[in-house]
Amino acid sequence: MHTLSRTAAAMLALVLALPAHAPAQMQQDVNPQPIAATHPNAQRAGAVVERILAGDRAGALEVLRREGDPAFVAGPMETAVDRAIARLGPAGRWQIAGFEAAGIDADVIVRLRSGDARENIAVRMQAAPPHRIVGFARAGQDGPGPGAGPAAASAAARGAPLTAADQQGVVDRIGELLEEMYVAADTGRMIADRLRERQRAGAYAAATAPQAFAAALTQDLQAVNGDRHLRVTVGGPGMMQPGAAPAHQGFERVERLSGNVAYVRIAGPLRPTPAALEAATAALRQTADADAVILDLRGVPGGAATMVDHIVSYFVAPGTPLVQVYNRSENQTVVRRALDAVPGPRRLDVPLYVLVDEGSFSAAESLSFILQSLGRATIVGQRTRGGGRNNEFIPVGHGLVASITFTRVTDPRTGRGWEGVGIQPDVAVPAADALTAAHRHALERLGRTGS
Repeated sequence: MHTLSRTAAAMLALVLALPAHAPAQMQQDVNPQPIAATHPNAQRAGAVVERILAGDRAGALEVLRREGDPAFVAGPMETAVDRAIARLGPAGRWQIAGFEAAGIDADVIVRLRSGDARENIAVRMQAAPPHRIVGFARAGQDGPGPGAGPAAASAAARGAPLTAADQQGVVDRIGELLEEMYVAADTGRMIADRLRERQRAGAYAAATAPQAFAAALTQDLQAVNGDRHLRVTVGGPGMMQPGAAPAHQGFERVERLSGNVAYVRIAGPLRPTPAALEAATAALRQTADADAVILDLRGVPGGAATMVDHIVSYFVAPGTPLVQVYNRSENQTVVRRALDAVPGPRRLDVPLYVLVDEGSFSAAESLSFILQSLGRATIVGQRTRGGGRNNEFIPVGHGLVASITFTRVTDPRTGRGWEGVGIQPDVAVPAADALTAAHRHALERLGRTGS
């Protein structure tokens, strides 16, 4: 990979639209899998992208009015198309090279090619049929571009030692992304300046191995304001790789404890795939006749807003405001709301407990934060890690991927968030004792002490 110019970096900083119900929290590049151009979702994505690449604004809008989600069509659709045409122009520069399923809801990655240059656009779609389009987002750049031939790409794949020039290119790229995307513009510049100063001072000279360089960059990225979503990894985010999801899709077990208290153990990230949503639905249906419910999010490292909203919607009224999300790239704030319908009974009054610990992060915190802010659940365990923003994973060259924070998530009623402070439990106990404490609390509430 090569170092991008500022113009190209701005193009990659594109976030064209993320409506209230679109995936947000802990968005992942999930090592996309190729799909045929005849796949229905590829046809939807290709139809609008072809028109954008041709500079055909009217044609793109016509496709989106037919294939887009109503909230997207009524809101940021026209702005999204205008920005895409402006930033991907001139017309005819790019051609579609293929399609891949990204694993985030029903997202389709549209691979673009222009000579040796490569570009990717993610067309975001609803998880459930008819998979209406809800927006676009950058999906990064891959493959060798101008100035980087096959030898350089092969060396990167082997994890070859990085030269000073390689490191400089990566630092420059991350700095550009921070300045273009970071949710707080002034802070983004401060973090970018720190990386550049450290590079000039020779701080990375000994970190020639990609893993060591990524670790050093991560330390410096987080040093300014403690944003734990800022990091650099080798090869990708490493949280939702294809085939990594177990058969239970993270909903490890559902048990019935004494006193008719249901216990749902969630392990791993909150995946937003259709299979995971089905697993969540099956697990929650098993709690439908329980007199109290315990959700265990201890150690859950993140996930996606799609799953958070799905789970929360079983326990709050339709349309309830959940969180508000400020997107700096769009200078827009949207409010995520509870789903209008869920596949199974809503439990609006059932006593609800959520177990957390210092390993609960990002989307897991979002779920806990929403239910606590609404007074809908009792949070039990230890204070969480404090990741209250959204991030995107973007290739920055030589097999390295940067996680860049681009939104801020807060309570729409109070403006309060959990970034840097975490979720403080209502019942503070060591993590190992959280289930026992929550079960005891539920039994006392139900008047079944000793059951």
